[in-house]
Amino acid sequence: MKNLKRIFCIGLVFILSLFLFACGQTENKVEITEIQVIEHQETMIRGEEYDESSVKLEVKFSDGTSSVYSGSDLYFNYNNFDFFTPGKYTIEIRIIPLKVTKDITVEVKRQTIKILMVANSFGDDTVQWVHEIGDNLGIDFTIANLYIGGCILDTHLTNLKNNNKDYEYVHYNKTTKQWDRKDYTSIADAMKMEDWDYISLQQGSYQSGKADTYNTIDAIMDRILELKSDVEFLWNMTWAYQSDSGHANFYMYDHDQMKMYNDIVNAVQTKVIPNERFKYIIPNGTAVQNARTSQLGDTLCRDVYCHLTLTLGRYIAGLTLVGTVADVDIREVTYSPNITELEKIIAIESVYNALNEPYKVTESSYK
Repeated sequence: MKNLKRIFCIGLVFILSLFLFACGQTENKVEITEIQVIEHQETMIRGEEYDESSVKLEVKFSDGTSSVYSGSDLYFNYNNFDFFTPGKYTIEIRIIPLKVTKDITVEVKRQTIKILMVANSFGDDTVQWVHEIGDNLGIDFTIANLYIGGCILDTHLTNLKNNNKDYEYVHYNKTTKQWDRKDYTSIADAMKMEDWDYISLQQGSYQSGKADTYNTIDAIMDRILELKSDVEFLWNMTWAYQSDSGHANFYMYDHDQMKMYNDIVNAVQTKVIPNERFKYIIPNGTAVQNARTSQLGDTLCRDVYCHLTLTLGRYIAGLTLVGTVADVDIREVTYSPNITELEKIIAIESVYNALNEPYKVTESSYK
């Protein structure tokens, strides 16, 4: 009996000791005093994924120690975060081991793309509606065309060598929402106007199907890279003349639209595609040819030189450029200039098919 009492007393003392020890531990518990964001991606482009690996949080404790948490230690809550609408948003980050959260602010920005066309009147046709289409898709375009009517590659090279101020600099004014034109501009002058992402090149329309006229491309690119070493290149594959065109040089293609189109495709495939310095090829010639297979027929040119119609024709060209250089589904565009709904549908279909099959004609569903 005495032994039992002794064991009971020892047990009671042990339990009381544990209780007192636990109380002491509670009083001395280490607490979080501060959570700091050491690193995180502060801005992102509309539509892209947030880089979770960029986030590092430092947690400071009451005992003077600290720890950094990142990667699998963190859980990201994107409630009320809109990846497609520009603005500032909050992401709640949970530090999993500690069961606490920290908010960070991230700004979603519009994609910005700056393009200078070293071109001619077909360049004017291509850029007309690019800003409006881009704005509709959440992309901020800065775009300009260096204009000399009918200008060919050989002339661009001569102008680069001699710094000739023979161009009209045609650029979109975002304040007035109009196109401004500045005479007596050289390519070197235009290169200084903006921090261009892309320079777009193209052949003059009547030589566009003659592969042997493309041999100056590398020399042109070399000269441009001397002016701005980090710029990338686009090629604007232009369109064949309308079948009834009275253009003086249409005889070079036997007055045959499909022969001209096929010759343009051949020139691009043999002279442009092998050149790895071209980032993208804008398949405008195919987009226009696709549209001609629809109930629109061969009606996309407005004059003997086969400049595109001011609304529908230029809309097709603008859609093609935007769909080529921007990470978008061109079928999502809702903007159009003063054209019918059916014309808009045919334009988008023609461009979408051209982007997927750039070097062959795809028949329209709208006969």
